[in-house]
Amino acid sequence: MARTLQKTIPFGIDRLYHDALYLHLIHNGYTPKQAEKEVTTRLNAQMRENVECMKYSEIIRQELDTLPDDSIVLIETTPEKAHEVGLALIKYYSDKKDAGIIVSASRPYTNLVSVFSKRFINIGKMFILDCISKNQSADVKAKNVVFVDNMNALTDISISISQGIQRYNGKRKFVFFDSIPTMVLHNKPQIFARFIHSVLTMMRVNRVSGILVSFKDESNQQLRAEIVQMCDKVINI
Repeated sequence: MARTLQKTIPFGIDRLYHDALYLHLIHNGYTPKQAEKEVTTRLNAQMRENVECMKYSEIIRQELDTLPDDSIVLIETTPEKAHEVGLALIKYYSDKKDAGIIVSASRPYTNLVSVFSKRFINIGKMFILDCISKNQSADVKAKNVVFVDNMNALTDISISISQGIQRYNGKRKFVFFDSIPTMVLHNKPQIFARFIHSVLTMMRVNRVSGILVSFKDESNQQLRAEIVQMCDKVINI
Protein backbone atom coordinates (compact mmCIF):
# COMPACT_ATOMS: atom_id res chain seq x y z
CA MET A 1 0.00 0.00 0.00
CA ALA A 2 2.69 2.49 1.00
CA ARG A 3 4.73 1.83 -2.16
CA THR A 4 1.69 2.39 -4.39
CA LEU A 5 0.72 5.67 -2.77
CA GLN A 6 4.29 6.93 -2.64
CA LYS A 7 4.32 7.03 -6.44
CA THR A 8 1.50 9.59 -6.61
CA ILE A 9 1.36 11.42 -3.28
CA PRO A 10 4.27 13.53 -1.96
CA PHE A 11 5.49 12.88 1.54
CA GLY A 12 3.89 15.16 4.12
CA ILE A 13 0.44 15.96 5.50
CA ASP A 14 -1.33 15.10 2.22
CA ARG A 15 0.45 11.75 2.08
CA LEU A 16 -0.51 10.94 5.67
CA TYR A 17 -4.10 11.98 5.02
CA HIS A 18 -4.47 9.78 1.97
CA ASP A 19 -2.74 6.82 3.60
CA ALA A 20 -5.25 7.17 6.44
CA LEU A 21 -8.08 7.33 3.89
CA TYR A 22 -6.74 4.16 2.21
CA LEU A 23 -6.74 2.31 5.54
CA HIS A 24 -10.22 3.61 6.34
CA LEU A 25 -11.54 2.29 3.03
CA ILE A 26 -9.88 -1.09 3.56
CA HIS A 27 -11.44 -1.25 7.02
CA ASN A 28 -14.85 -0.57 5.43
CA GLY A 29 -14.61 -3.48 2.99
CA TYR A 30 -12.79 -2.08 -0.06
CA THR A 31 -10.29 -4.32 -1.77
CA PRO A 32 -6.75 -2.86 -2.09
CA LYS A 33 -7.36 -2.12 -5.77
CA GLN A 34 -10.72 -0.47 -5.08
CA ALA A 35 -9.25 1.57 -2.23
CA GLU A 36 -6.36 2.84 -4.36
CA LYS A 37 -8.78 3.82 -7.14
CA GLU A 38 -11.04 5.64 -4.69
CA VAL A 39 -8.11 7.48 -3.09
CA THR A 40 -6.91 8.60 -6.54
CA THR A 41 -10.41 9.73 -7.52
CA ARG A 42 -10.83 11.78 -4.36
CA LEU A 43 -7.33 13.26 -4.68
CA ASN A 44 -7.98 14.35 -8.27
CA ALA A 45 -11.32 15.88 -7.31
CA GLN A 46 -9.69 17.76 -4.44
CA MET A 47 -6.94 19.03 -6.72
CA ARG A 48 -9.50 20.33 -9.24
CA GLU A 49 -11.39 21.98 -6.41
CA ASN A 50 -8.22 23.62 -5.12
CA VAL A 51 -7.31 24.93 -8.59
CA GLU A 52 -10.78 26.47 -8.98
CA CYS A 53 -10.57 28.03 -5.52
CA MET A 54 -7.13 29.51 -6.28
CA LYS A 55 -8.44 30.97 -9.53
CA TYR A 56 -11.40 32.61 -7.81
CA SER A 57 -9.21 33.80 -4.94
CA GLU A 58 -6.91 35.64 -7.34
CA ILE A 59 -9.83 37.34 -9.10
CA ILE A 60 -11.32 38.34 -5.76
CA ARG A 61 -8.02 39.71 -4.47
CA GLN A 62 -7.52 41.82 -7.60
CA GLU A 63 -11.07 43.21 -7.43
CA LEU A 64 -11.29 43.85 -3.69
CA ASP A 65 -7.82 44.87 -2.53
CA THR A 66 -8.26 48.45 -3.72
CA LEU A 67 -11.70 49.00 -2.17
CA PRO A 68 -12.25 50.87 1.11
CA ASP A 69 -12.36 48.68 4.19
CA ASP A 70 -16.11 49.06 4.76
CA SER A 71 -17.26 48.53 1.18
CA ILE A 72 -20.43 46.62 0.30
CA VAL A 73 -20.08 44.45 -2.80
CA LEU A 74 -22.51 42.51 -4.97
CA ILE A 75 -20.95 39.37 -6.47
CA GLU A 76 -22.73 37.97 -9.51
CA THR A 77 -21.83 34.44 -10.56
CA THR A 78 -23.48 31.23 -11.78
CA PRO A 79 -25.24 28.62 -9.64
CA GLU A 80 -22.49 26.13 -10.52
CA LYS A 81 -19.75 28.45 -9.27
CA ALA A 82 -21.59 29.98 -6.31
CA HIS A 83 -20.35 27.59 -3.62
CA GLU A 84 -16.66 27.80 -4.55
CA VAL A 85 -16.83 31.56 -5.13
CA GLY A 86 -18.53 31.96 -1.78
CA LEU A 87 -15.84 29.99 0.04
CA ALA A 88 -13.11 32.01 -1.65
CA LEU A 89 -14.84 35.22 -0.55
CA ILE A 90 -15.25 34.08 3.05
CA LYS A 91 -11.60 33.01 3.13
CA TYR A 92 -10.50 36.40 1.76
CA TYR A 93 -12.53 38.40 4.27
CA SER A 94 -11.86 36.14 7.26
CA ASP A 95 -8.11 36.52 6.69
CA LYS A 96 -8.48 40.32 6.66
CA LYS A 97 -11.14 40.83 9.33
CA ASP A 98 -11.54 39.96 13.00
CA ALA A 99 -15.01 38.45 12.63
CA GLY A 100 -17.68 37.52 10.10
CA ILE A 101 -21.46 37.21 10.18
CA ILE A 102 -22.62 34.56 7.70
CA VAL A 103 -26.25 34.52 6.55
CA SER A 104 -26.53 31.00 5.17
CA ALA A 105 -29.50 30.24 2.93
CA SER A 106 -27.87 27.34 1.12
CA ARG A 107 -25.99 25.20 3.67
CA PRO A 108 -26.67 24.11 7.27
CA TYR A 109 -24.33 25.06 10.09
CA THR A 110 -22.91 21.54 10.48
CA ASN A 111 -21.91 21.45 6.82
CA LEU A 112 -20.30 24.90 7.05
CA VAL A 113 -18.18 23.77 10.00
CA SER A 114 -16.86 20.83 7.96
CA VAL A 115 -16.24 22.87 4.78
CA PHE A 116 -14.61 25.77 6.62
CA SER A 117 -12.24 23.37 8.36
CA LYS A 118 -11.10 21.93 5.04
CA ARG A 119 -10.47 25.44 3.67
CA PHE A 120 -8.64 26.62 6.81
CA ILE A 121 -11.36 29.16 7.61
CA ASN A 122 -11.49 29.89 11.33
CA ILE A 123 -15.06 28.99 12.35
CA GLY A 124 -14.35 30.57 15.75
CA LYS A 125 -14.36 33.99 14.08
CA MET A 126 -17.78 33.41 12.55
CA PHE A 127 -21.31 34.10 13.75
CA ILE A 128 -23.61 31.92 11.62
CA LEU A 129 -27.26 32.57 10.85
CA ASP A 130 -28.54 29.18 9.71
CA CYS A 131 -31.76 29.78 7.78
CA ILE A 132 -32.44 26.18 6.70
CA SER A 133 -31.96 23.65 9.50
CA LYS A 134 -33.97 24.90 12.48
CA ASN A 135 -35.35 21.37 13.08
CA GLN A 136 -31.80 20.08 13.68
CA SER A 137 -30.78 22.82 16.10
CA ALA A 138 -31.29 20.67 19.22
CA ASP A 139 -28.38 18.48 18.14
CA VAL A 140 -25.94 21.40 17.85
CA LYS A 141 -24.14 22.74 20.91
CA ALA A 142 -22.41 25.89 19.73
CA LYS A 143 -22.47 29.53 20.82
CA ASN A 144 -21.71 31.00 17.41
CA VAL A 145 -24.87 29.95 15.57
CA VAL A 146 -28.47 31.14 15.49
CA PHE A 147 -31.09 28.91 13.86
CA VAL A 148 -33.67 31.10 12.14
CA ASP A 149 -37.14 29.60 11.71
CA ASN A 150 -37.07 30.00 7.93
CA MET A 151 -36.09 32.42 5.17
CA ASN A 152 -39.41 34.24 5.55
CA ALA A 153 -38.37 35.39 9.01
CA LEU A 154 -36.70 38.54 7.71
CA THR A 155 -37.27 40.48 10.93
CA ASP A 156 -35.53 37.74 12.93
CA ILE A 157 -32.67 37.66 10.44
CA SER A 158 -32.28 41.44 10.66
CA ILE A 159 -32.28 41.32 14.47
CA SER A 160 -29.71 38.50 14.45
CA ILE A 161 -27.43 40.45 12.11
CA SER A 162 -27.70 43.46 14.42
CA GLN A 163 -26.85 41.24 17.39
CA GLY A 164 -23.89 39.83 15.48
CA ILE A 165 -22.60 43.33 14.77
CA GLN A 166 -22.92 44.24 18.45
CA ARG A 167 -21.33 40.95 19.48
CA TYR A 168 -18.15 42.00 17.70
CA ASN A 169 -18.32 45.66 18.70
CA GLY A 170 -15.00 47.38 18.11
CA LYS A 171 -13.73 44.66 15.78
CA ARG A 172 -13.32 44.72 12.02
CA LYS A 173 -16.13 42.58 10.65
CA PHE A 174 -18.10 41.64 7.56
CA VAL A 175 -21.58 40.35 6.74
CA PHE A 176 -21.86 37.68 4.05
CA PHE A 177 -25.09 36.68 2.29
CA ASP A 178 -24.41 33.38 0.56
CA SER A 179 -27.48 33.28 -1.75
CA ILE A 180 -29.66 36.29 -2.46
CA PRO A 181 -31.72 34.35 -5.09
CA THR A 182 -32.62 31.65 -2.55
CA MET A 183 -33.83 34.24 -0.06
CA VAL A 184 -35.82 36.07 -2.74
CA LEU A 185 -37.45 32.76 -3.71
CA HIS A 186 -39.00 32.57 -0.24
CA ASN A 187 -40.07 36.22 0.00
CA LYS A 188 -42.02 38.75 -2.02
CA PRO A 189 -39.50 40.92 -3.93
CA GLN A 190 -40.81 44.22 -2.54
CA ILE A 191 -40.65 42.93 1.04
CA PHE A 192 -37.15 41.57 0.51
CA ALA A 193 -36.09 44.89 -1.04
CA ARG A 194 -37.14 46.73 2.12
CA PHE A 195 -35.32 44.16 4.24
CA ILE A 196 -32.04 44.35 2.32
CA HIS A 197 -32.21 48.16 2.22
CA SER A 198 -32.63 48.25 6.01
CA VAL A 199 -29.81 45.76 6.64
CA LEU A 200 -27.34 47.44 4.28
CA THR A 201 -28.14 50.82 5.83
CA MET A 202 -27.44 49.37 9.27
CA MET A 203 -24.13 48.04 7.98
CA ARG A 204 -23.24 51.44 6.52
CA VAL A 205 -23.93 53.18 9.82
CA ASN A 206 -21.74 50.67 11.66
CA ARG A 207 -19.02 50.71 8.97
CA VAL A 208 -19.34 46.96 8.36
CA SER A 209 -18.17 45.37 5.10
CA GLY A 210 -20.79 43.46 3.14
CA ILE A 211 -20.81 40.77 0.47
CA LEU A 212 -23.94 39.62 -1.33
CA VAL A 213 -23.76 36.65 -3.69
CA SER A 214 -26.32 36.54 -6.49
CA PHE A 215 -26.67 35.04 -9.97
CA LYS A 216 -25.87 36.76 -13.26
CA ASP A 217 -29.26 35.93 -14.74
CA GLU A 218 -31.28 37.28 -11.82
CA SER A 219 -34.77 37.60 -13.31
CA ASN A 220 -36.02 40.39 -11.03
CA GLN A 221 -34.18 43.34 -12.55
CA GLN A 222 -35.99 45.90 -10.42
CA LEU A 223 -34.81 44.21 -7.22
CA ARG A 224 -31.30 43.90 -8.65
CA ALA A 225 -31.29 47.62 -9.47
CA GLU A 226 -32.25 48.47 -5.89
CA ILE A 227 -29.49 46.25 -4.49
CA VAL A 228 -26.90 47.63 -6.93
CA GLN A 229 -27.80 51.16 -5.84
CA MET A 230 -26.85 50.25 -2.28
CA CYS A 231 -23.51 48.62 -3.21
CA ASP A 232 -20.10 50.14 -3.88
CA LYS A 233 -19.19 47.70 -6.62
CA VAL A 234 -20.62 44.86 -8.71
CA ILE A 235 -18.22 42.05 -9.59
CA ASN A 236 -18.89 39.31 -12.13
CA ILE A 237 -17.11 35.99 -11.57
